[in-house]
Amino acid sequence: STSSSGSLFLTDSVRRRPHYIIIILVCYNNILTILDRILAFFRYYTEQEHPLEVMVQIYWDSLKKRFLVVVPYQHVSGVEIRVPEEQPGQLDEERFYYYADVHSHNIMPAFFSEQDNRDELATRLYIVVGRLQRPSPEIRARISNGGKFMEIPLKDVVEVSPAEFPEYWTASVAPSFTANRKGNAL
Repeated sequence: STSSSGSLFLTDSVRRRPHYIIIILVCYNNILTILDRILAFFRYYTEQEHPLEVMVQIYWDSLKKRFLVVVPYQHVSGVEIRVPEEQPGQLDEERFYYYADVHSHNIMPAFFSEQDNRDELATRLYIVVGRLQRPSPEIRARISNGGKFMEIPLKDVVEVSPAEFPEYWTASVAPSFTANRKGNAL
């Protein structure tokens, strides 16, 4: 949902620590706009000379009622991400609820690999994004309950609103023949 003014982002701020960045996005329950920012971050690393996998963590701030995107210190390659368990500036677990891990598969398909199955044992939401070189990347989501997985539609965890256009645009379209699925006239 959005604020009554319709604005999703009230402020963005970045706090830098050695090898640790917390990106604070104020968006009143709308994770879709956060996902747009995450996709831009993932695309940056996909567009490098050697595409890299990267990940972010999403937390819910129970006091300020907003999501936080945390970019943990991570060692990355084109096919692997290693996040050390000990991170500087750990968040207060009483206030911040660990909502989701989101990681990229750069130009590869979005799928949950055997490595993901071994790593994603904590009870939370997991999202993988692939084919980031395309205008519409592949995105898959699942929940883990102690290593028992269930894939779920992304729309169940992210508000996905269909894009709309002015109805008058349809006045300029005049279908004049029937076509098959490949666009060829019948």
